[in-house]
Amino acid sequence: VPNAAILFTVPSDSYRKRKYKNTNISLAKNEIFKIAQKYNCGVWDLYDIMGGFNSIIKWQKARLTAADRLHFNRNGYYLQGDLLFDAFLKSYYNYIDYHNEHLPK
Repeated sequence: VPNAAILFTVPSDSYRKRKYKNTNISLAKNEIFKIAQKYNCGVWDLYDIMGGFNSIIKWQKARLTAADRLHFNRNGYYLQGDLLFDAFLKSYYNYIDYHNEHLPK
């Protein structure tokens, strides 16, 4: 579908094998943004929304992750879903506002 809208998501901060900080996410994030720009796609940056590098610890302390520091628990996934939904709404409202301002009068 050539005119389909595509939204990339940047992975969350995480640990590898429960004990190693995952330093590859910022590299992946940069590549995701390059590809999104090249193909005019949207990006939702969960990594930055979480707080960036090693923010998974804050989420773990807030009891939003599983013990593996890779996955979220039920509340963490609910929060992630709410954050994504809020981002969609904000983007939609910005779209509506922009087009309302630029309609012929």
